[in-house]
Amino acid sequence: MWEAAANDDDVVMGNSAQGESNTKDEGANSARNIEELKRKTLAVPSGYNNSPCAICKEPFERRFNEDEEDWQFVNAVEVDGTIYHATCNANQTRSIGLLPSPVDSTSGNQ
Repeated sequence: MWEAAANDDDVVMGNSAQGESNTKDEGANSARNIEELKRKTLAVPSGYNNSPCAICKEPFERRFNEDEEDWQFVNAVEVDGTIYHATCNANQTRSIGLLPSPVDSTSGNQ
C-alpha cells in the first residue's frame, strides 16, 4: 500500500502498522501546522471597520506588538484585500482543493 508522507515529495510504502504510525505523525504535523497558523499576525489596517472573519464571522483577537509599536490581529491573513483567520483560510482553501490535505488517503496508489 502506498501512502502520502508528511512531506508531499516523499512516498512511503508500508503495511498497516506503518500506516498507523504515519497517520499519527501526520496528525502531529497537522496539529503543529494549526498552531503555526494560530500564531500568524497581521497589522491592523488603518481605518479598519472591525469586520469579522469573512469565513466564520467571528471577530479577530487583537494584540499590541511592542516591537512594531502597532496593533495586530492574531491568527490572521489578508488574501486579495480580505482578512481571514489564518486557520479558516487554510481549511477553506484545503476543502476546495487548492492546498493538499495534511492527511490525504485518497491520493495513494496500490
